[in-house]
Amino acid sequence: MPEPNRLTEVIQVYDVLIIGAGPGGLSAGLQLARSNRTVLVFDRGRQRTVYAHNYRNYLGFPAGISGKELLDLGREQARVFGVEILQAEATGVRKTAEGAFEVSAGGKSFTGKRLIFATGVSDHMPKIPDVMNFMGTSVFHCLDCEGFELINKRVVVFGAKNSAADAALRILSFTPQVFIATHEDPLEISDKYLNKLQENSIEIVQSPILHLKGQEHILEKVVFADGSERAVDFGYSTAGSKPHNELALSLGVETIPNGHILVDKDMRTNLEHVYAAGDIVNSSQQVSLAVAGGVRAAIMLNKTLLKPNQKPD
Repeated sequence: MPEPNRLTEVIQVYDVLIIGAGPGGLSAGLQLARSNRTVLVFDRGRQRTVYAHNYRNYLGFPAGISGKELLDLGREQARVFGVEILQAEATGVRKTAEGAFEVSAGGKSFTGKRLIFATGVSDHMPKIPDVMNFMGTSVFHCLDCEGFELINKRVVVFGAKNSAADAALRILSFTPQVFIATHEDPLEISDKYLNKLQENSIEIVQSPILHLKGQEHILEKVVFADGSERAVDFGYSTAGSKPHNELALSLGVETIPNGHILVDKDMRTNLEHVYAAGDIVNSSQQVSLAVAGGVRAAIMLNKTLLKPNQKPD
């Protein structure tokens, strides 16, 4: 497929700057480029998507696709239509006197008429020995993404708070073979949840975890400090995540109590011409929703770039 025709002159002011090159940011960039807008995406290269060894719930890939491959294909597709991707972390953002936006990255400054935050989140990793050997293959963070894989399997939920109890109860939709391991954290599960766990015969193991056993990144056993072992097939982490909202906050973008950026139905923030998409927006954190949010942000933002003679009076 030949590359679409693009302007050949050097563009000093982009139509849109996008901070973040995960599924949300790349989808927004692709949509805007196909609306004949000039787009620069800042890619710091540490997307949580790369931890996923096989997305099996994303439409169009019946055999699944790894997060790395999905991002590689997304970058390739965006570039085909003229999106510029800068491999650098955005370190600062400000609004200029002219009402544009200036982003600092790689020791340089870049200016755009509009701005999209697609900065995503970082998962907190459970503080359990050897857990990174299994992260993304047999230890997961997202039940909406991976619940199907747990059908009739043996599952350990890592955590000591209500979120762990809630996850264990939800996992009963897939398998009755589930227990909670608190590791070294104090038990902070409410009586309401404790009663539900007891009602469903979900055990809480409070002995610290010595290490995890398995082969080829597939979890097989949890070994506890008291000498006991439990055979398992999957682990589920309830350690949570941290939204990357620092740049947005520095610009004056509003967030909700959990730190995610507040947007309206059109993905607009409280600041004019500033949008947000992807996991930085509070929603069920799935690739499909990040893609949808990025496309919606792009479509609605693009309307603000129409010239006066393109709009009705």
